[in-house]
Amino acid sequence: MDAVNNSTSCKENISIFKVPHHGSSNGYHESFSKRKLSKQVISAVTAFSPHGLPRDEEISRILEYSERAFLTTLPKGRQPIKHSRDIDKLLAKLGKAIIQLPTGIGHIQITRNTTEAKSNVNIFGAAKELHRGNYLPLTPKLAT
Repeated sequence: MDAVNNSTSCKENISIFKVPHHGSSNGYHESFSKRKLSKQVISAVTAFSPHGLPRDEEISRILEYSERAFLTTLPKGRQPIKHSRDIDKLLAKLGKAIIQLPTGIGHIQITRNTTEAKSNVNIFGAAKELHRGNYLPLTPKLAT
């Protein structure tokens, strides 16, 4: 917590943030995000599929303090599979879901123009930008 408590370690608010420990709650300190992260922070998270990190509640927390947030790949169990409406209806009726494990990992490139105080983000491969409500929850909510 020296980075939070020691004002000489970071004099300006952070505008690009690599979320620690795959977004898990044990790598999060509320006082750090409130005191050191810019209101326009861009966050990058590396998913860790064997443990399904980050989890739904962790993704929600990351989105709360980030203007934009990115994942290198969707966590285990969140890879969408495209299929027909008939299959969607059948799955909903049965209370089942089809999931696919991640097949690759993406890359997030964030560059910052310090003169204009602007950041540019490029994503490659399986990387995804997160928006509130646009990721698939680990336990899908199926229409009835």
